[in-house]
Amino acid sequence: MKQPKKLSLRKLPRILIHYDSDYALNELFNSNKTQSFIKKETLAAIKFAIENNEAEAKLFNISNLKHTVKIAKKNYKPALNKILAYFQNLEKYEECSEIKSMLNKL
Repeated sequence: MKQPKKLSLRKLPRILIHYDSDYALNELFNSNKTQSFIKKETLAAIKFAIENNEAEAKLFNISNLKHTVKIAKKNYKPALNKILAYFQNLEKYEECSEIKSMLNKL
């Protein structure tokens, strides 16, 4: 008897967001470090969702807001294209190749 494929689990990163003003929140989200984190987690989440045929990709949990950031399957291609441009800019061609392969699966 053939064993069903076991789905692996992706442990979602948990983050806390603390800010004193709208300006501080804007600065936080526009920082290179935050943008890099979001793009890398989005890539990992979409890859996991594609491999497991999920309807949405869960990116990370914002613990103090009790919110999970997700992206719907219909938005995978636009997100991957933005991430591809980001990695092309950094000349990270191994990641670019992986993203192009993922885009071909959609």
